[in-house]
Amino acid sequence: MLGDKFLKEQEKRFIADPYVSQVVHIPKGSTAFGILASDGLWDVISAKRAVLLVLQAKGICDAGDANPAEKIANYVLSEARTLRTKDNTSVVFVDFDLMRTDHRKSKF
Repeated sequence: MLGDKFLKEQEKRFIADPYVSQVVHIPKGSTAFGILASDGLWDVISAKRAVLLVLQAKGICDAGDANPAEKIANYVLSEARTLRTKDNTSVVFVDFDLMRTDHRKSKF
């Protein structure tokens, strides 16, 4: 889904149709997060290592950081570059707990 657009245009066996899983319910108070990334990340970092990197990055982030999700995504991306990924790499970090907290503080 992310990256390698030229392959999808040239090779009919490559498709850009995303896989959609069943709905996952995240309980309140959990520390759930998601990492969406292209194969450039997964070629050099396992899912378990990616989780550890996120936890390390969360520990480094300051409470006053304007965009902690971006900082965490860049931290994971930096590790992939250090490991010399040979593919284009996109990383999106989503912190469900942060989203839930910010939503409650919002006034409409």
